Amino acid sequence: MEEHVWPDETIDKYLRDEFVLISLYVDDKKTLPEAEQFVVSKTNGGTRKLENYGHKWAHFQTEFFQINSQPYYVLLTPDGKQVLNQPVGYTPDKIEYAAFLKEGLDAFTKLSN
Repeated sequence: MEEHVWPDETIDKYLRDEFVLISLYVDDKKTLPEAEQFVVSKTNGGTRKLENYGHKWAHFQTEFFQINSQPYYVLLTPDGKQVLNQPVGYTPDKIEYAAFLKEGLDAFTKLSN
């Protein structure tokens, strides 16, 4: 997506001018500071110790969005409390992905008025 879809002129303009992009790298193997390592309950049962940043962000995604797939794109209000439209996963069609961004922006504009 980042290599083939995001460079599209329309999508690039949306991402640069209308959104604040935040990425959760669930494959980051850098060890968390000891104070941030703890055991969490998994949604499908059992527990897991969050030992690295990838574990932390994967757990965050699963807890807040009930899904752990990559990529996964969620458009949120600036306070992070409201999802603006239906999140999407891998969307290689540039027109479809641009429509996703526009729909989220339109939803945000309605909330702001």
